[in-house]
Amino acid sequence: MTSKAEIQSRVFLQARNITKYPLDLEEVVKTLQMSKHVKIIYDYTLDDEIDAYLYESKRRLYIVVNGHRPPERQRFTIAHEIGHLYIGHEPVRINGWDMHEDYQEDEANDFAAGLLMPASRVYTLAEHHRNVLQLLEVVKKYFDVSLAAAAKRITNLDIFRGAILLKDRAGQNTYFNYRTSDFYDDNEYRFYHEKKLPGNKLLHVLVAETYRHVVRWEIG
Repeated sequence: MTSKAEIQSRVFLQARNITKYPLDLEEVVKTLQMSKHVKIIYDYTLDDEIDAYLYESKRRLYIVVNGHRPPERQRFTIAHEIGHLYIGHEPVRINGWDMHEDYQEDEANDFAAGLLMPASRVYTLAEHHRNVLQLLEVVKKYFDVSLAAAAKRITNLDIFRGAILLKDRAGQNTYFNYRTSDFYDDNEYRFYHEKKLPGNKLLHVLVAETYRHVVRWEIG
């Protein structure tokens, strides 16, 4: 089921006639119709646990991003903060910080995914790349997003039935485990793909059924 925040991301893109990907987020923030201009700045002094935060001065709103994060993660973080601003989330003050509630964080994540990787574009790519492992690489490159973001988007859209997992090669640590809404048992898979990645990591793709949810009426 499409979330309200994802629908809001579609409205955002359509109202601004944004069609070029990967998104230029510096240009996107210029289209935000806020009471103050929005500017992205990169801070290399932030604590490691902080991805980004919003800061308001007398003249501007700032999206302050942790400059030490990988570029693809920075992009998702910026899109996430755009979501907070566009949806109109009001933070609460906790221990001296303005914090958003869990449901607001979920909404901002849905908005960011829809903004960076519109469903219509992902479905179109899926029609041309029927191998899930190949589709994963194409989505990652086409939208300039992280492997984790691409994997989560593909599984959340139920383009196939199965799971995408990233583990270390010994299988002791799991970095992410995304699965489609109706894939409950790993033994259900019919096809299995794996790919060795840097850092002693191994990507696993379990496929029970392919592309049954790519339907024409959802494209557009």
